[in-house]
Amino acid sequence: MLIRTKGGIEYEKLLHFGEKNNNALDIFCAAALAFSPILQYYRGIFQNAGITVLVLLTPWVVIRLANKWRSKGISFIHFDVIAGLLLFLIYRALIHEVNIKNIVFNAALLVLYFAAFYGCINIRQFLITSSAIASAACVLVFVQTVSYYLFHHHIQLSPTSLFSKDASAWIMLSKTGLIGVTQQLGNLYRPSAFFMEPSHMFLYTFPHLMLMVLSPNINKYRAWMGVLFSLGIILCTSGMGIVITAGVWALYFSMSSGRQNKLKLKNIFKPNNAFFIVLFLVFGIALVFTVPFVRESIKRFVDTSNSGAIDGRIRLSNNLLKSLVGTKLLFGVTSSTAGISFNMPGFSATLYKFGIIGVVLAYWIYLYGVLKLKNAFFWISLTVVAVSFFSAQTHGTFYMIYYVFFILEGRNHLPGNKKQPFPMAQIIKQNCEV
Repeated sequence: MLIRTKGGIEYEKLLHFGEKNNNALDIFCAAALAFSPILQYYRGIFQNAGITVLVLLTPWVVIRLANKWRSKGISFIHFDVIAGLLLFLIYRALIHEVNIKNIVFNAALLVLYFAAFYGCINIRQFLITSSAIASAACVLVFVQTVSYYLFHHHIQLSPTSLFSKDASAWIMLSKTGLIGVTQQLGNLYRPSAFFMEPSHMFLYTFPHLMLMVLSPNINKYRAWMGVLFSLGIILCTSGMGIVITAGVWALYFSMSSGRQNKLKLKNIFKPNNAFFIVLFLVFGIALVFTVPFVRESIKRFVDTSNSGAIDGRIRLSNNLLKSLVGTKLLFGVTSSTAGISFNMPGFSATLYKFGIIGVVLAYWIYLYGVLKLKNAFFWISLTVVAVSFFSAQTHGTFYMIYYVFFILEGRNHLPGNKKQPFPMAQIIKQNCEV
């Protein structure tokens, strides 16, 4: 179905899985998975609240998958999209410390990804819920920032009494906005709404920023939502987030074709685009030199000391990876980074734990997104790969689920796939004419 914007531009709705799985349990399942990257840091019945969600949802996912199998059968067409990911879960369960708990956990994830691939999980509801979460976080970060700088009062939004043991390092940051995971008082206020820290909020929000700004046929609603997501990421002071946000808008201003928003390199030479990119660069440079928290955030991001957001993690990780030779380099050395005193980036952690074989299998679906997907979904996939060299979260259980769902959504945008409504269609209709 096509809808026409107020300006007369036809806007083809983006796609979603599972158009018929809209009962209450399906919607709850999708919404719970959207919350899981946040819930993983809270106490739960099984290890933490995120794991608890997976355990409780697995029976329902199995039932949905079994019904799919019984009614329509299971086709293995395009199965190569997730084949590497499923092989990675099997490999991860059996390569090092083999135990029942590890096997069951990876089997549950395998079923989840398998079910999502075949449309047994309502990805549309997942994206609607996660967009609402990201939007709320951006609004709340703005409120926290205003409260702190105008009234010198930090608004605590995370219930620290419910944090899991693994999340204890973030208690003081949640309470003060100033004391980081090193438990040292900083001079930079770092609000993050109900996320543990600013980088977590950025990692959750940037896919929605890209969907709004870098998808075809942009309209006023999506442009303003892009501004909201950008403001939230900048105010939360994630240096990585500020750099990525600047990159998103640089792409838009330099390569967009106008309302149709088809990003092409040749559009850089259009007079309007050239003017806007120069204006954007001037504004960005002025922002860095005149707004202290922007300058400090970027400085922290590129700091070359061990405490820097990039260089410190990479240097320490590389020192550890130098010990990998022979079979250790091929297969890795452990299933866990427990005992390592710093956060290893996703790429380094995967290589250290599971070797080159593990890296190839774990990056399979991300590289599929880079090589095959179009528009915003290509940029989301590319950003995940790039960020994985700096952040520990991209290959963690719940953020990996989060990003894989976006890639599976993007797969339905490819030519020849069934066209279904854009995940934010309910809201976009407010700004469109049928």
